[in-house]
Amino acid sequence: AVGARALFWPQLGGIQGSSFLESEEVHPGMLVLVSEDRRRPELEGMVGIVRKSYGAPEYLAVDVELEDGQLELFWFYQLDAPNTDALTHSVAFYDGG
Repeated sequence: AVGARALFWPQLGGIQGSSFLESEEVHPGMLVLVSEDRRRPELEGMVGIVRKSYGAPEYLAVDVELEDGQLELFWFYQLDAPNTDALTHSVAFYDGG
């Protein structure tokens, strides 16, 4: 596609040991792990990148672009920071742009 950009998604080999996030730590561009989603349990364990945040720190919601390309809204407490020691390599990801 003309003007397409390739992003690179880290492959997380056996995500073990993620870190609990405080709302003040969450920022656009940050790599996150979906730790809890009772309405959509199929999203648990997916990796994504924070694209935008909304609200005050105590009620922070964030748009996360997941590894399959879908954009989902989460509360900050539904996300963890993946253990970066588990990063193994990157694979190409098309961002549609």
